[in-house]
Amino acid sequence: MNIENNIFSQKPYVNIDFVNKKTQITVVNSDKMYNLFQKVLFKQKLKEQKEKVLTK
Repeated sequence: MNIENNIFSQKPYVNIDFVNKKTQITVVNSDKMYNLFQKVLFKQKLKEQKEKVLTK
């Protein structure tokens, strides 16, 4: 069984789970959603770094 073929042959979808007060987002076969989430995560990290510098 080839796992990659099974994953990439599926229709694009996004799954959101809430576990232990945290959110897990799973993106399958959707470049647009993946890129959007990567951009949001990057901006969040920049914001956190900026706040960290300002609080020192």
